[in-house]
Amino acid sequence: MLYAAWFLQRQISDDELTEQDYPIRLENRAWGMLDAIGLTLIDLPGVDPDPTLNESKSAVFFPTDSSTSLWEDDPTDPEGSPRAFTMAQVF
Repeated sequence: MLYAAWFLQRQISDDELTEQDYPIRLENRAWGMLDAIGLTLIDLPGVDPDPTLNESKSAVFFPTDSSTSLWEDDPTDPEGSPRAFTMAQVF
């Protein structure tokens, strides 16, 4: 639904869109449904929500220091991850 709203807006981008136009209403509806799913107001059958999902409310970065340490100790550890970049280096 969100992709369809984006696609329709792209196709008629030369027109001035208002809140009453279909692509804007479609986008608002899609975001409303996604918000309701995130807040567990809409139940998805067969999907058990993760209760810790809404607790952090901040960005999560990976790899972490602990996962990099795991990888350095044992490169075959599935929880470990190699270092993605090093500070003060040219890409």
